[in-house]
Amino acid sequence: MFVYHYRIFDRYKRNVASLAILGDERSTWRPNQYGYQLWSSEIQFNFPVVKLLDYSQRWSILETSRNPFATVVMAHLQAQETRNNRIQRKSLKLALIRGLYERGYEREDIINLFHFIDWVMSLPQELDNEFWTELGQYEEERRMPYITSVERIGIQKGRQEGRQEGRQEGRQEGRQEGIREGLLAGIELGLGLKFGREGLNLLPEILPIQNVENLRAILTGIKTVSTLDELRQLWHKTEGIRQGLLEGIEICLRLKFGSEPLDILAEISEIQDVEQLRAILAALPAVNTIEELRQVYQPK
Repeated sequence: MFVYHYRIFDRYKRNVASLAILGDERSTWRPNQYGYQLWSSEIQFNFPVVKLLDYSQRWSILETSRNPFATVVMAHLQAQETRNNRIQRKSLKLALIRGLYERGYEREDIINLFHFIDWVMSLPQELDNEFWTELGQYEEERRMPYITSVERIGIQKGRQEGRQEGRQEGRQEGRQEGIREGLLAGIELGLGLKFGREGLNLLPEILPIQNVENLRAILTGIKTVSTLDELRQLWHKTEGIRQGLLEGIEICLRLKFGSEPLDILAEISEIQDVEQLRAILAALPAVNTIEELRQVYQPK
């Protein structure tokens, strides 16, 4: 809080008001100050706190509020409540979406809020399909197909294009760091929303990770895991698979081409995409030259 405060002040040369929004599940954890003293120099920084957990006792106020942020708070609280009950999450998610229509929000507002709800209240594929079917029926009854049909296709297409674009950009070193920074920002937000301060305490372990695929696995995993230990296992597993594939590729290269593949080994070791490494290993029995193998990950 202190660092954000002084950096904003330094950047814009304006007075700054800081507010902490706490999304964790510990009712007694309410930090509202920071300070330190050295010799006769002292800093004391105080800031107001909003605890989202408190709003679980004021649910009726949230339900009747026309403030869009009330929906955000409800989605966050219900995502925490249904972490281990995805069937209940599907029902509550649908109720939240219905509430957007019943409040009379404009189409654009409904779609924007839906994107947040869809992210924070993720569902397994089977329940997700049921959710879309029920939402489609509801929108058909109201003659307001804002989210289904074209919008759903757009959401799915966006996810697919995002994955494809990420793989393409991953080959360009200049843009790779931008992807990594974006993933880290998403991870920080997700950890704070889902696990509160305990989740943010995990950031020092994540920040040194350079493997973009590991970071993607972490960001995706935040939506589905129940504990931080489960999240740790995700990136350890991904890195273990990558190292195993690299070792397998190296052994096969040396058996097939002898000492010749030293240069290509250095190239392949830079690849972070696990699926691309799998493709290289699968192609090794069929290729006859090093150049043929390069075509697997450097197609003309």
